[in-house]
Amino acid sequence: MTIGEILDRAIATYVRRFVPLFVILGIIAIPAGVLSALAGPSFTHLIQILGELFSLPPGDTVDRTALLSQINRSTLPGGSLQFAQLLWLFAYPLAQTAIIVYAAGVFDGTAPTIASAYRVAVRRWLPQIVVAIAFLAIGAVLAFGFVIAVALAVLAVSVLTFLSRVVGVIAVVIVALVAFVAAMVVAALGVIAWLMATISVALDDGNPVRAIGRGLRRTLDRPLFRRTLGVALAVVAISWFGDLAILAFAGLAEYLTHLTLLYGILAASAGVMLNGVTLVFVLLYVRDVQLRREGSDLMEAAAAPSPAL
Repeated sequence: MTIGEILDRAIATYVRRFVPLFVILGIIAIPAGVLSALAGPSFTHLIQILGELFSLPPGDTVDRTALLSQINRSTLPGGSLQFAQLLWLFAYPLAQTAIIVYAAGVFDGTAPTIASAYRVAVRRWLPQIVVAIAFLAIGAVLAFGFVIAVALAVLAVSVLTFLSRVVGVIAVVIVALVAFVAAMVVAALGVIAWLMATISVALDDGNPVRAIGRGLRRTLDRPLFRRTLGVALAVVAISWFGDLAILAFAGLAEYLTHLTLLYGILAASAGVMLNGVTLVFVLLYVRDVQLRREGSDLMEAAAAPSPAL
């Protein structure tokens, strides 16, 4: 299948199995989202403060400083917000594994249930957390290397600017574009490698070390690298643009109704659907990779018992 066909099938599958797929992720995501919305700064309150800030005359530095301080205080994470974020951080791998297990059962033609999916997820919960921590560590190392590379590039551009202002400006534009593209590509590949490793933990033997190796190997597989990069960029684009649309829609709803609870419910519910479609999409691509490069259909046929003569 093409990437577009895989995405179409993922959306169609999610629509057909909407209720169980939504419930699997929603029973954890919606309470955490509502708690975060209630514990965090109100969107309507921030809009009101920003409106007052922009309406101040240029010379009113006292009120401007007071409003900026009020924004800083309202955006600082409190204890309840930190608890909600920690709850989501540790509970999300459980729901993520359950939705992968359920969707894989649907594709295999079995009759999965929410309870059976969560039973598997509980057994794979700790390995999923290990995988997530490992990829966070890998990301931190890559980010540190990226910062060093950018610092060296800035130093070189500074030397060029000292020699020629025109050449320096051109070099700044080139370095900025290269840094942006490189950051996007590395971030997208890191996300898809993590998701592939997550799927491996959920559906294979549950060993986090082997799952990380499978995720990295499948992501960096040279014959499929361009295709995998396309899927990775699609996942990041869906996530980023989807999150922006969700925040805008939920924020507008809160601004019109002044109900913070409504913002939390709408944002969490829309996020559940977006994450669900993304996970099913990546799951379908992993199965496609297993067919193309690993011969999963041949391995299953070889493992099946021979018919009696």
